[in-house]
Amino acid sequence: LMDTFDVTPLLAASSPTKRCGKTSFLRVVAALARGPLPSSGITAAAIFRTIEEHEPTLLIDEMDSMRDNEDLRGVLNSGHTRDLAFVIRVVGEGANMEPRRFSTWCAKVLAHIGRLPGTLEDRAIRIPMRRKLPGERRERVKRRQLVPLLAPVRRRLARWTQDIAEDISGREPVLPEALDDRAADNWEPLLSIADAAGGRWQRLARNIALSLSSDRPDDEAEDNPGLLLLADLHGLVGDDGPLAGEDLIPADTACGELRKIPERPWATWGKGRDGLQPVHLAKILKPFGLVPRMVRIGGRGGIRRYRVELLADAFRRYLAPPPVAPSTPATGLNPLHASAFESTAVAGVAGVAGREGCSGSNGEATPETAPAEFVFHYAGRGYRAGDALPDGRRVTFEQGSPILWPAPSREPGEDDE
Repeated sequence: LMDTFDVTPLLAASSPTKRCGKTSFLRVVAALARGPLPSSGITAAAIFRTIEEHEPTLLIDEMDSMRDNEDLRGVLNSGHTRDLAFVIRVVGEGANMEPRRFSTWCAKVLAHIGRLPGTLEDRAIRIPMRRKLPGERRERVKRRQLVPLLAPVRRRLARWTQDIAEDISGREPVLPEALDDRAADNWEPLLSIADAAGGRWQRLARNIALSLSSDRPDDEAEDNPGLLLLADLHGLVGDDGPLAGEDLIPADTACGELRKIPERPWATWGKGRDGLQPVHLAKILKPFGLVPRMVRIGGRGGIRRYRVELLADAFRRYLAPPPVAPSTPATGLNPLHASAFESTAVAGVAGVAGREGCSGSNGEATPETAPAEFVFHYAGRGYRAGDALPDGRRVTFEQGSPILWPAPSREPGEDDE
């Protein structure tokens, strides 16, 4: 089905350490995939020449050992969209040298420890893996038995994809509105396949899409000091923050409060590791259009201050909440899809599986009735019932799933539930 879609995401199996099943995962994929080509330590040149010649399903193990290989990263990035899935290299010798275009369009599976580089992770559907507990038991399958064991499944998949290829080529699946643009691109091919499968697969695929995409803003903030700084500034000026209610925030005051936040880099920021200073703050915030103004008070010398109004605009633009399952089916679903978004589980809520007792007197959760121990994790911070997110909306929970209430400053509209 590769030539049926315009986007093909990377499939990335990640774990915090070794012996979490990543290589076994690759073996299972290899036994089911079309033209599997396992590899470790592959070079960028080997990748695009192999893809041009064979169009394999490329399985790269130990990707973490190649994290600093920018050429390899560029080749993998280029293969995300079919119209741009090419690299140009000079081939030949002497007077016969000429540029040649090589395809990078094929299915790719990566296995790695830790985090992928941000540009790769943004193009990937990440499968988090963990080591099994000592008491957990799994049926052992010897490596030589895996291919014949899965051969019947592989044959049925091959036949089924041939049967549905023409139908899928014109299909535009309904995408969860909570997914950002890149996540929606990544999941569109898989949701098209799920819709072709029908039945429970439609709901299951959308539930998984929301669950696996729910920590993307957290990851982005960890990778980007600017986003991490915005998230922490939002905490400082929020309702319960030490700078709440201020219209103008002195740069040195903001730096002092930021340096107090535990488990953040601001206390040791800078080459001398003497902590975040106003000059550092200005440099990090400048790409977001946030520049301090010189303000004089009482005829004294000016102090550089940041306008909270402009900070709030940056919070809304760059600290959007992670995907949250809608409480009602999305509009535009035909009868075949009508239940696709019901009862969706959302990752990022700690310790709430199977919890009850979140309903108010009218059957709906409210900030006052939601249990205080539920936590909604976003941009490196935890939000409890009643807390305000960066865009002003407040968090509550209904049977463990987060519900975002409109910002108090906004009048309810006719489209609000």
